[in-house]
Amino acid sequence: MSKAKTAPAAPVFVARSQLEWTDDKLAVLDTVQLGNLLDNLNTQVESGRVSKETAAELKLRIESRLPARELRMRKKRSAAVSNG
Repeated sequence: MSKAKTAPAAPVFVARSQLEWTDDKLAVLDTVQLGNLLDNLNTQVESGRVSKETAAELKLRIESRLPARELRMRKKRSAAVSNG
């Protein structure tokens, strides 16, 4: 009789409770990627991955990296959606 060997369990994906966007991580993103991150921030708050306080701080940090023209276009777009 041989002993059964125990194999280690396969790794399991565990969603992180918080997203950590350091300045270094934000610095490597281009304008489109920063815009997408900004657009998806509300979804991340709703899913509980980011707190409202962290999202507000992250929004300011993202917006400071976006060109002024991009911010104006986003504000116009969000105003049009709100009015329409």
